[in-house]
This record gives sequence, C-alpha cells and structure tokens, in this order.
Amino acid sequence: MKAFVPVAFVFVALAAAAVGAGADAQTLRWSSQGDPQTMDPHSQNESMTNMMNGQVYERLTSRDRQLKIVPGLATEWQQVSALVWRAKLRPGVKFHDGSPMTADDVVYSVLRAQQPTSQINNYAAGVGVPVKIDDLGVEFRHRSWFDGDERQGETLAFLRQLGVAHTVVDGPQGFSNSVPATWEATHPRVALVRLHGRNTATWNVKGQTSASDRFNYDYREDELAELVLKIERLALTAMQTHVIFNNNMDDQGQRNARSLMGLLAILRG
Repeated sequence: MKAFVPVAFVFVALAAAAVGAGADAQTLRWSSQGDPQTMDPHSQNESMTNMMNGQVYERLTSRDRQLKIVPGLATEWQQVSALVWRAKLRPGVKFHDGSPMTADDVVYSVLRAQQPTSQINNYAAGVGVPVKIDDLGVEFRHRSWFDGDERQGETLAFLRQLGVAHTVVDGPQGFSNSVPATWEATHPRVALVRLHGRNTATWNVKGQTSASDRFNYDYREDELAELVLKIERLALTAMQTHVIFNNNMDDQGQRNARSLMGLLAILRG
C-alpha cells in the first residue's frame, strides 16, 4: 500500500511567441519568491508547496477551465444516501514501481490526511470515513450519522424510508472512524450485527500486514453475555437476525461464535 495516490498526467506549458512562424524557439523562465517546503502533500498547507505537489499527486476529482468538477482518479461518483458518497476509481492506474492503485491506497491516503499531524486534517475530516467497497470502489461514511439522539433518529428513519437494513456495529470507540453501536432494526425482515472486537491499540495502527492484525480481539465471556441480551432484544424486532464476527485472528471469530451460540441456548432455555 502506498502513502499517496500519484499523478497520472503531465503538465505541459506552451509559450506562444508574438513573432513570425520562422522565429527560433525561446526559453520561458519562471520564478517565485518562495520555495516548496516539502513534497509531502499532508505536511504543509502552503501555496507554493501545494502548487508543486499538484503537479506530482493526482486527486480523485479535478476542475476544468470553467471550474467544473471533472474526473481525476475517480471516474464517477454518486450520493447513495444522505451522508454517503460512493466513488469508482479509474482502472489501470499504476504507481512508479508498477504496482496497481486500488481503493486501499485511497483509504490510506484519506486516513493519513485526517491525522492530527496533517496540515489539511480540517479539510480531510469533512469527507468522513473512507471505506473500501471493492478494489475500485470507495465509500465515505461520516460519523455524524449517529451524533446525538436527534441525528440518530433521523438516520434510522431515513434507512427505514429506503427499506434497507441498519448494521449494528460493535467496535472500538473514541476514534474519528468509530461508529457507535445503535441497537435498532430498520427492516422488518432482517437485522444485522457486526462484531469487530474492541482492540483500541490496533484499530488505527498503520503498516499492518493483514486485516487480522487490526481485528485481533478475543471477546471475554462477560462481554459475550452482554451482547447476547442485546442481540436477543434486537431479534424480537425482525424476522431474522444475522450476527457476524469480524475478529479474524486465528480462530477467535469461530470460538466466540460458538460461545455466543451456547449463551443464546442457555438464555432461551
């Protein structure tokens, strides 16, 4: 995975000489009172630096001469719900070493731009949480979906209006990409519960070799007992309830699922 998305275009400057067609080519010299401070696009938010980096790194979208938004690395985008935008990436883009650019690189770049050490984090935070859909698909989710009782009610009502199932997420809290566990079903036929574990130490650690490093968590028996009660109450509001363990280090998910099934059996007598 690469830190940033590289450019896939070349800037070309043409100088038109106001002389006859047979004139010799002239050299165009351009200068500035400042120098670019860094080639890290997230390190400094400064005009000269941004201008130079704009010739090296390409964005998801760009602007044409009329300042209209046009495709960049994203070929298309759509608003799939009130707070979700989904972008499709241009296929065939490669880094300088020949490795393909995928949605993983976009997710990494956005999350890096949102870090406290980034000079553009106040802008990057506005796009919400980037989520990989497939190798060429990225979805941005904003944590404000469930900020406060009023917004939570609006979001659940919107999901019911669309006729889609809300996913209850159990995961680490206190991060910009944390989603609170909201134990509500929005579809009469199905309720979904996704258990990511609660490992705060690995939730946003960079450079992990596999997804299992991030979701390395073994639910304790008392935590599973607490979840069983909530799952059972949720199951009363839908025809089917699906529970997915996403903690996938070794056999953690399988063991936790077996324990959960045992606790459900005890609860139901």
